[in-house]
Amino acid sequence: MRGRKPKATAEKERAGSYRKDPQRRNKNEPKAKRGYPKKPSLIAACKVASAQWDETCKTLDELGILTIADRSMLALYCQTYAEYLKLQQHVREHGCSQTNDKGNVSQTPEAVQVHRYADRLIKLMAEMGLTPSSRSRLVVKQAEEEDNPIDILLQRMGASNN
Repeated sequence: MRGRKPKATAEKERAGSYRKDPQRRNKNEPKAKRGYPKKPSLIAACKVASAQWDETCKTLDELGILTIADRSMLALYCQTYAEYLKLQQHVREHGCSQTNDKGNVSQTPEAVQVHRYADRLIKLMAEMGLTPSSRSRLVVKQAEEEDNPIDILLQRMGASNN
């Protein structure tokens, strides 16, 4: 897929994109069930990844965006986080540069990997709404809000029920 990532339907709804052209709304958009996904055994086996899983699930649940469909993304994020910390510790202990036989100084492979893992983490965090800028674009229906059919109809017609 090329170009920008599409906006979330809730964001388009809030911006009024469907007022002029309501037939463009995806009526069959899948909605994942809210809740905690089951922790994969690979994550549970690693103390750091497991702790990050628990913390991230708690944070996403408090934000109201955790679903059971997030399992693979969470697993990838937690595994990447654990590897990043391992590499970071290695660089802290052994340094980030090395001198070869000819006296040239270069970065260690671990130092290069630290930067790659940091970039991956930032991308994964943005996908999950864990960065300030990605959170600013989220639109989450609050738990106390009910789907009142009359309010939905009035909203689609461009009127408000206030």
